[in-house]
Amino acid sequence: MLEPLGLARTGFEPQPPSATGYFVDPYSDRVTVEPDPDVDGPVAAMGWLWSTVDDLARWADFLATGHDGVLARETLDEMARARTMADHGAWTLGWGLGLELYRRGDRVFAGHGGAMPGMLAGLVVHRAERTGAAVLTNTGAEAKPEALALDLATAALDALPRTPEPW
Repeated sequence: MLEPLGLARTGFEPQPPSATGYFVDPYSDRVTVEPDPDVDGPVAAMGWLWSTVDDLARWADFLATGHDGVLARETLDEMARARTMADHGAWTLGWGLGLELYRRGDRVFAGHGGAMPGMLAGLVVHRAERTGAAVLTNTGAEAKPEALALDLATAALDALPRTPEPW
């Protein structure tokens, strides 16, 4: 899956140059370097992938359009269909098959967050418009990368006019 999508810097080990993860103590604001995580054993089954913003942009495009030989667009449509919701009243957060679904107004974004010790990430894409955002942080304390990615993607959709479909 990584190779056909061109995700050259996504894998189970970080490729240099890579960011250092930090922990910020919430009571003293003291910053310490997180130790390198041990990716063997049961934790490795969660995915545990290192990536870059460039590769995550390619991943977002894949989530929006699919890729022949990897996963059909129809399967991605099924994955992005809401299966359960966190709040049935406001419907701001839900889950499909392996994808988190975030609602902002009339727009539904698909994506997912990620975390490693000292690192947090968020990726969202509005599939119909092929517009999204990827946010990577090297802190594990109080960063909200999914919220920032939603803010960035929503701002891009609001600011950039949609190109009309050719006749």
